[in-house]
Amino acid sequence: MGATIITPCLLWYMTFQAKIAPGKDYILIMAMIYPLFLGGYIGLLLKIYRDYKVEITDDYISRPSFFLKENILQWDKIEKIKIVGFGINMKGNKFKISLTPYAYKQPDEIYKFIESKKTHNKALQ
Repeated sequence: MGATIITPCLLWYMTFQAKIAPGKDYILIMAMIYPLFLGGYIGLLLKIYRDYKVEITDDYISRPSFFLKENILQWDKIEKIKIVGFGINMKGNKFKISLTPYAYKQPDEIYKFIESKKTHNKALQ
């Protein structure tokens, strides 16, 4: 989402600075754009960190939440698995874990492993 906001802002900024001379308006506009850019950059780093810290075992799947608290979801506690775009959403009773398989070296293996867990979980059939 951060890239969706930041990309047009950066493109606008690159064309905007060629049209005006620096002044009061320029400083005000930069005060609005740089926090957006910084927020998007921090969000991207947080997304990469959260994808890096995913742990998938035979018993559970865990991933840090937005506030970096570890969310652990037991395979038998999963109520719903949904494939959305390039991601997999696994919903438990308290929270949801979104997994991006294409962030890893072997995404097909992750899909196969989750499908095997899905067949063993009677609530998902």
